Amino acid sequence: MFVWVYGERLKTLSLTSEQWFLSHYRDKDLVKVDFAEAPPPRAILAIEVQAAATITADDFKGIRRFRDPCGDPCGEAFASGTVLYEGREAPPFGED
Repeated sequence: MFVWVYGERLKTLSLTSEQWFLSHYRDKDLVKVDFAEAPPPRAILAIEVQAAATITADDFKGIRRFRDPCGDPCGEAFASGTVLYEGREAPPFGED
């Protein structure tokens, strides 16, 4: 699923007139975010891909870890985070 999402993100970003930055995040504890995207003017989007039919609050750990230290290097740039998974519902996980 990760490779498919990566290919779709590349196709989508190539259709915009703005130049997007596509990267990933992994910290010293190996907590990760699969995709960190930044369009001009630096509104950072975090995407985590889970190949599962259900998700839990723990699946948002990488996004929360990415968002929290983002205050120092990114200022107010963190815009949103989402977990893509194979389920049919969009369950809420807190106020984030």
